[in-house]
Amino acid sequence: MEPDAVFLPEYRESTLKFYETYEPNFLYFDRFETLPPFPVSNLFYGDSITAGFPLADLFPGYNMINRGLPGDTPTGLYLRLKRDLYPFAPKRVFLLAGINGMDRDEKQVLKELIALTELIRPRSEVVLSSVLPVQNHDKYNRWLQQAKICRVNEALQDYAAREKMVFLDYHAALRDENGELAAEYARPDGIHLTAAGYLQMSRVVAPWLL
Repeated sequence: MEPDAVFLPEYRESTLKFYETYEPNFLYFDRFETLPPFPVSNLFYGDSITAGFPLADLFPGYNMINRGLPGDTPTGLYLRLKRDLYPFAPKRVFLLAGINGMDRDEKQVLKELIALTELIRPRSEVVLSSVLPVQNHDKYNRWLQQAKICRVNEALQDYAAREKMVFLDYHAALRDENGELAAEYARPDGIHLTAAGYLQMSRVVAPWLL
């Protein structure tokens, strides 16, 4: 299926409008647009969870770049490929996305994440990541999507196994006994991570860095 048939016109349009109006991202876009491309071993691609990952502090000495953008969706990651991923020719891409837009149709979310993966794979090895858990009564009521998050993660893990891809289960590493984002890893909004949360994520991803 052609990518434009997967990433629907209405979502592409709303994403571009979001990029033009979401002020916290202006600095990110300014940096992305002015930094010249260079060969990269590890590229982290995603939304605010990726954007906040202090990679340089946790993994000094590694050749890597962070291309996380707060508020982004799989549609946005599709729209950014030609500017923020392809020019760097990364050997390995760590893909983490899906929480933004999780209120949409479950099959559509999965279709977009898999299509995005397939667009990257001919050029780079892709390491898929689970969508993170959230806390009950988080700021944006995404706790209502907890069961869907788990189903999407299960489907992504199955897809990764079939395609012989690495799957990073951040969800299992960060959740508590109730399946929510553990208190010590959660910022007050119940979605984003504390330094301890990122340290826990670093333990999951460390063995797969190049």
